[in-house]
Amino acid sequence: MELVSRECDVLGTKVWINVACEKKQMKLVEKQIGKAFFRAKEIEKKYSRFLKGNVLADLNSKVGEWVKVDEETLGLLKFGEDLKKKTDGVFDMSVKGILESWGYDAEYSFEEKGEGKLGEVKFADDGKVKISAEIEFGGIGKGYAVDEMAKFLEDFSGLFINAGGDIFAKGLNENSEEWKVYFEHPTDPEQVIGFVNVDKAGRGLACTSPSKRKWKNKHHLVNPKTKKPANEMLAVYTQAENCSLADAYATALFVMGYKVAKERLEDLPIEAMIVDVSGAIYRTEKFCGDLFVRKEM
Repeated sequence: MELVSRECDVLGTKVWINVACEKKQMKLVEKQIGKAFFRAKEIEKKYSRFLKGNVLADLNSKVGEWVKVDEETLGLLKFGEDLKKKTDGVFDMSVKGILESWGYDAEYSFEEKGEGKLGEVKFADDGKVKISAEIEFGGIGKGYAVDEMAKFLEDFSGLFINAGGDIFAKGLNENSEEWKVYFEHPTDPEQVIGFVNVDKAGRGLACTSPSKRKWKNKHHLVNPKTKKPANEMLAVYTQAENCSLADAYATALFVMGYKVAKERLEDLPIEAMIVDVSGAIYRTEKFCGDLFVRKEM
């Protein structure tokens, strides 16, 4: 088998696509990788809260109004609101206002101003929506984009996509071995604490921690209930049938905090490993992987 490997700066990070295929498929793989990256750029252009004049900006300019949105946007909004209900409000797309009040804005000013407002999304039968506060897709977007990219490459025997820790992998690599994914250390990105060999069936994986988007005494993971940074967890690692679920629930579990997340995990459609601020580790029964360090509780 041959390996075709390409990278691209998109979705606010460096994205790698690796495909294991037969030699005669390499040109087709190159073409499909190009389509996958184009799709990722399309999603970023449409939904990044840091861009002006896109679909998200247009929706956010009409707070309190009923607005007709396209099918894709409607699906993301429903996914986010459904997750909000399932997590008792700890996953909330309207944290945009809070993040920007802390200075995590398009200019990355990191200057605090005002107080952010939370809200909700209402849906009408005719496909219209009404938001009561500005929203963002930060906890959904990358996982969704990875799943969309994977669609262009699903016919090849081995696939590995890594979008800054949001990962989808299936099949075998060019050496006919399972893809190996390492668990990044919660506080030191130069180290790893374990790994998982992804099975042939395919799997979405995600990791959430505040270490890469942190400033002053703030970071990007907001607890909507307190309107403060979530601070009861060091990191969350998730595994699910797709990257959308893995990404979204990684954010939700981190915000829940160790104790609540531990209680809720058995009812959620994912497997997870959570690490609290003391370094204690809890894993669901079917969470796959081996750890180099063990402090499980």
